[in-house]
Formats: sequence, C-alpha cells, structure tokens
Amino acid sequence: KLNIDIKDFGPSWRDGVAFNAIVHSIDPRLVDMRDVERRSNRENLQRAFTVAEEKLGIPKILDPEDVDVERPDEKSIMTYVA
Repeated sequence: KLNIDIKDFGPSWRDGVAFNAIVHSIDPRLVDMRDVERRSNRENLQRAFTVAEEKLGIPKILDPEDVDVERPDEKSIMTYVA
C-alpha cells in the first residue's frame, strides 16, 4: 500500500508522485515507486505522463512545466485525473 497524502488538486500533485501512484495502481509493473522517490519533480511528471500515454492510452494533456509550479491549475489536474 502506498501512503500518499493528497489534499487538493493543485500543489499536492506538483512533485509527480500522485500521478505515478495512479499509474502504479492500474499496473504496478509500469512504475517502481522506489525510483519515484529519487527523481526530480519534472522527471516524475514526465515519466508518469509518458507511461500513461504509451502504456495505458491516456492522452498527454499536461506538460511537466505546467504542473511543477507554485500553484498548478487545479481544473487541468482534475481533467487529467478524471
């Protein structure tokens, strides 16, 4: 079980951990959460979005540089997660 604390649809997503956790929950073989802890925010976001698109068919509608900011757009994150 992963212990990830999500409090909102903004800053809680900025490090990319939650996006990777969603991919991991769908198919644990696609993401090693131990690696996620060692990567930068941008690397985590890029990896999550790329794997989600290539392996799960989820369109890449967000870019890492749009999420790794002080206040990411909550509606964009909600749309992606939905």
